[in-house]
Amino acid sequence: MYLLSTTKIDAKVANGFDRSLEAMYRGLSMNRRLIIGGTKYIRGVTLIELLVAIAIVAIMSAIGIPSFQRYKLEQQAEAQREAMLNSLSTARVAAQRFSVPVNVCPSSDAASCGNDWNQGWIVYLDNDRDDQLSNGEQVLFAHQYQGKIQILTANSRFRFLPNGMTTTASLNICSDDMSELNRAISINPVGAIELQGSSDANCATP
Repeated sequence: MYLLSTTKIDAKVANGFDRSLEAMYRGLSMNRRLIIGGTKYIRGVTLIELLVAIAIVAIMSAIGIPSFQRYKLEQQAEAQREAMLNSLSTARVAAQRFSVPVNVCPSSDAASCGNDWNQGWIVYLDNDRDDQLSNGEQVLFAHQYQGKIQILTANSRFRFLPNGMTTTASLNICSDDMSELNRAISINPVGAIELQGSSDANCATP
């Protein structure tokens, strides 16, 4: 009887030990770890797992990169609109305040007038009334830009007189990639400045 009981107990212990080893092995497999002879091994990813990870990264990039580029272009268009509106308003107010003509002209170096609005522009006091930026005349505002947003206008400069008046003028802020960002800015003879929608913008290049 004693031997029989011992045999049954040993069988139960053995079965329990086997189950414990099996559970431990499963746990180690789930953690991708296996310890043999005191040495720890970590199982690497399979080819299928690697391909799945690459596919996920590719999908996220395809979705995220165009969205980021769109956001960046929207920010540039808004910045150009605000900079031009502020420059024109500054020129008109300064002309009335200082009682001298104030010009807005394209500039690539923030120090002299040029002919490319896309690189930037300056606002300056025309103290000697010669319609040019001369030595000693103060630059009130300078804006520099390098990007995809274009400024299209037939005007070589915008000039506000001491009474705030000017000649009728217009300009267009344009994007070749996103036409919905296009805007027009109009200036009437009394110096009123108006931002218009994309349907009013003339962004056709010759």
